[in-house]
Amino acid sequence: MTVGVSSVANCVNCGGAVTAATSFMTEHGLMCWPCSARMQNQQEATARERAERERSLGRRATINGRAHGVMWGVTIILATHWTRIPSWVGTTLLIGAAALMFGLALGARWAYRVALAIDIAGGVALIVAGATIAEADASAFVMLLAIFPFGLSAMVWTLRAAYFPTPRHDGAEIGPR
Repeated sequence: MTVGVSSVANCVNCGGAVTAATSFMTEHGLMCWPCSARMQNQQEATARERAERERSLGRRATINGRAHGVMWGVTIILATHWTRIPSWVGTTLLIGAAALMFGLALGARWAYRVALAIDIAGGVALIVAGATIAEADASAFVMLLAIFPFGLSAMVWTLRAAYFPTPRHDGAEIGPR
């Protein structure tokens, strides 16, 4: 008994008859050339969309990092100047702000969590510092500086997608004809 291989098969997508000369073998099975071309076009479109999304999120992370660096730098300098905090504390905080700025700009997940916590805690700390340890004539200005960290925390929350990977979608599905 001889087992022969059929010379005509069916496309796994549309069910149309295909031969070895008019078909393509993919990871999904044997496909006719129109279904294979459609699948390849969909995969390329998905890859382009993913690349554009990654570029967009990278730009947003860079802007978020720069904004954090500038706003925290100015806030730290002014708060150190208007309160009775030693200058070495201000220098240490500036170094921390620079590290946070670079972490956010590079899209590091740890930087997102640290920024969210520091922004909220920093805003509360500025309000408390303005009410308790700031000089009498600068107390209101120190409390107004809390606007910057609270604004930054809102910005970090809105841009959270830049710091967490999106679920992988390889675009291997073939849409209906």
